[in-house]
Amino acid sequence: MIKVSAASSSNSLWGKKLAFRGRPCMWQLQPDVVVPALQGFSVCTRLRLNVATEWTGFVYKAPGGRDIELGLGGTGSQLAVWLFGEEKCLEKELQLHQWHSVCLTWCGQARRLRVYVNGTIQQEAYVNALLPEALAPNGTLTLGVTHYVDSNGEVKQESGKDLLGEIGLFRMWSREWSAEELRRPLCYADGDVVSWDLRQWKYNCDPEPDNNIHCDTGLTEGLPAQPAHMSTTGETLDLNKFAKPENCLEEATSTIYGKYIWPETFPQVKGEILCRKPKRNRAYRLCKLDIETDSTSWDAPDMKRCNPIVTISGLDNITVTTGNTAEVVGMIQDLVDVQLGDSGELSSSDLDTVVEKLSEIVDVGTQAAVGADVLNIVADILVSKTDITPVAGIVLNLTENLGNTMDFQGESESVEAPLLAMSMINVDPNGFGGLTFGVSSISQTLNPEEPHTTNATQSSWKLNSYVVSASINSSHVSNLEDRVVVTLSHHTPEQGGWNSNGCETQNISPNRTSCLCDHLTHFAVLLDVSRSPIPISETDSKILTVISYLGCGISSIFLGFTLLTYLLFEKLRRDYPSKILINLSSALLGLSMLFLVDTWLSSFRNYGLCIATAATLHYFLLASFTWMGLEAVHMYLALVKVFNTYVPSYILKFCAVGWGVPLVIVSLVLAIDKDAYGDGVPENAKLNLQSNDPFCWLQNDVFFYVTVVAFVLLVMVCNICVFVVVLVQIRRMRANKLSANSRSSPLDLRAVASLTVLLGLTWSMGFFSFGPGRVVMMYLFSIFNTLQGFFVFLFHCLMKENVRKQWRIHLCCGRFRLNDHSDWSRTVTAGGHGKKNNLVNSAPSDDTSSTRKVSDSSTQDEHI
Repeated sequence: MIKVSAASSSNSLWGKKLAFRGRPCMWQLQPDVVVPALQGFSVCTRLRLNVATEWTGFVYKAPGGRDIELGLGGTGSQLAVWLFGEEKCLEKELQLHQWHSVCLTWCGQARRLRVYVNGTIQQEAYVNALLPEALAPNGTLTLGVTHYVDSNGEVKQESGKDLLGEIGLFRMWSREWSAEELRRPLCYADGDVVSWDLRQWKYNCDPEPDNNIHCDTGLTEGLPAQPAHMSTTGETLDLNKFAKPENCLEEATSTIYGKYIWPETFPQVKGEILCRKPKRNRAYRLCKLDIETDSTSWDAPDMKRCNPIVTISGLDNITVTTGNTAEVVGMIQDLVDVQLGDSGELSSSDLDTVVEKLSEIVDVGTQAAVGADVLNIVADILVSKTDITPVAGIVLNLTENLGNTMDFQGESESVEAPLLAMSMINVDPNGFGGLTFGVSSISQTLNPEEPHTTNATQSSWKLNSYVVSASINSSHVSNLEDRVVVTLSHHTPEQGGWNSNGCETQNISPNRTSCLCDHLTHFAVLLDVSRSPIPISETDSKILTVISYLGCGISSIFLGFTLLTYLLFEKLRRDYPSKILINLSSALLGLSMLFLVDTWLSSFRNYGLCIATAATLHYFLLASFTWMGLEAVHMYLALVKVFNTYVPSYILKFCAVGWGVPLVIVSLVLAIDKDAYGDGVPENAKLNLQSNDPFCWLQNDVFFYVTVVAFVLLVMVCNICVFVVVLVQIRRMRANKLSANSRSSPLDLRAVASLTVLLGLTWSMGFFSFGPGRVVMMYLFSIFNTLQGFFVFLFHCLMKENVRKQWRIHLCCGRFRLNDHSDWSRTVTAGGHGKKNNLVNSAPSDDTSSTRKVSDSSTQDEHI
């Protein structure tokens, strides 16, 4: 709930800070605080960065505007300033865990912007004349986060660029301050446009007192301060106009050092007291004077010379009860802060003690505020140099139990720390219909990586990645009807969104899980019959992926040329072989194109679209093999069968089989189980193929082996048999020719290559991709099969005389152009008109010369 401060005796925020620790925290300007159209202004803020992320100091936006009118932010410790929608980056680096003063001044008449850091000017820039001179009035202003205004006029927080640190001051004046003025203490001069006062702000997280904020060092760290009695204009201040400040009263300090009773001390005077152990050392504490509120307060004590009475090892003697959990958690936080501040890490024994005591606290139950403190302690240990590997399992169980035992009001509660986040929801079992949740990280130092082993024996594993879990109290979940999807994304400032290393883990079925993290998908995924768990190297996977996409791209281009050639030139498609070739080229083109766009379509994460893509890819794969098989049938009828064969509607029946059989198979798979298709490879295949990019394809092993492997194997066996028989038949016919002695070898090589391409015999290499030569076979498989379309163009367009003549007749000019009435164009092909179109072999059984004539003039020329 947004809090609106009411008038009180002291509304000044001086001596307080706004802590942004990753929890929802937004400070926004009250709607009744009007920012006028300023042609000159000065804005100063004091901030400290604790984590190097993309951060926001403040953002001011014009009414209804989306661009940042005025803002301060950065990436890591680098600085960036926005003015009138333009971003200006500075080379200045802000050190982490240190307070910094940043001031922006603007002179509209000179169109000059100046940026000061810790009192020193860092940049002076002149703005484009096309941009406004004055700041847009009546805008919205937020601190620590960026924002937008919804349709109801409500200011809403935008996530992803939140400050992880503190803001100790923010003020705005209606004129440009000079460099000399900015070097003076600004604690005496409140802003005349926006002041550091509770009455001007709406907020959902309370300010915290910070006794380290001093007037003489607040905005001028590292610079010589002006005397405290001087005003911002150089005039002497009359301190008598302030009421006499009270002295600091006695107050106890931290429990880990004991109950120290500090003596009464006057303002601006340090109070000191002997340490409990050893007696010769002293502790110091400053009594601070707030000149605006005319009140005094204790600064944080300097206990460096004192040894704590309670140590981490002493936690073992503390019994945790439901009544003292908050006190024990506070004590643990103090001890951990001291230890991490001294050495940067916890020893193994101290880590065990802290984790054990936190587990006891979680077991007895906690409130939401105490649970948040526990989560912060765990986060502090995670970001330190402490090796948590020995207690990693305990920490995971601790965080899960924390959610189970935490007591909170309302329907839900979220607890967040810089590296951890937890959300609890109370649900009604009778009305629960499902849950969707997401997790994001804005840390630049953590990237999703694969788990790796910590030693050569691989006996223990160290997880070096994000860990996400979801649990239901006292419940066991199994046999889910719907898939569970968890998406992990890494936010990077340079992208302004999620980077390409995003990792999606999905539960494809209640008993199968696959992790899709890499971006590698090569052609072998279509026909890897072994699905062996033996992996291949990442280098081989990347090379195979490049080969696959390059080969399919080349084939798609040349298959398009082939189809255009045969469809444009009517004389080329009069015979049966050409018509079969057109259908085969169409199927191969569809297969290549679908493979190229499959990963892109699956990236939309649309379940229905992915099923349609996988089913279409399956269809074109089956259609390609069906037409390869029909090529073999036609060759057998044309070259081997010696009887007159009359087949009515010959090509029409071939089309019904070539396009209809794949359609029936795919329709049956969809009817039986549409979830057989999806955006992942099978569980074993993801290991050996490294094809972990979202890829829409058959996931079910049974359907894959029955509808793909068995189908392809059947076609390959038939095609190999026809291949051998056709080569023997052609060899016999050429042996009777007188010219065979001079041209036999080249023609035989061309015949073998041409038939291999048409019959798709190179696909048989997919059945041998296992064992020691598996990687080699995968390379050969990817090269030859992705380039099948190119080879079709090479042997059946580029190397065919009748195709080249058609090109020369219609596409060439001058002396390269042929006459359209050349002798070859009048040659009668095997597919004439009328009933002759239905004669597969027109030669009688006893006329050997006729058989040879048909074979030489048609089949040999068309297929070889």
